[in-house]
Amino acid sequence: MSSGPWTIDTIAHALPLPDLRQNFLREAHLASIDELPYVCRKWADLVERYEAAQPGAEALLEYAKTHNGQTPPEYADADSTDSFVDRLADDVHHRHSQGSNAA
Repeated sequence: MSSGPWTIDTIAHALPLPDLRQNFLREAHLASIDELPYVCRKWADLVERYEAAQPGAEALLEYAKTHNGQTPPEYADADSTDSFVDRLADDVHHRHSQGSNAA
């Protein structure tokens, strides 16, 4: 995970896709001085959410690789993609909070 204070440069480098970096930089460059802290906070929050979800997504991908592309049983009955994503996010948050409690 990212450490240290967020800057425009650290946010840009932490974004996982070139298009996201470009969108962030465009938004930051066009923001007024008053808007800039909010723009930076919004994008830093996105990076933090991405970094928090990444281990769970990697574990899900690894599971699928070793189980012929199948998802874990707890996700098999998801009614929709939105439901699946919500359940995955809840699972990652739960695992992250358990890890924080163990530290």
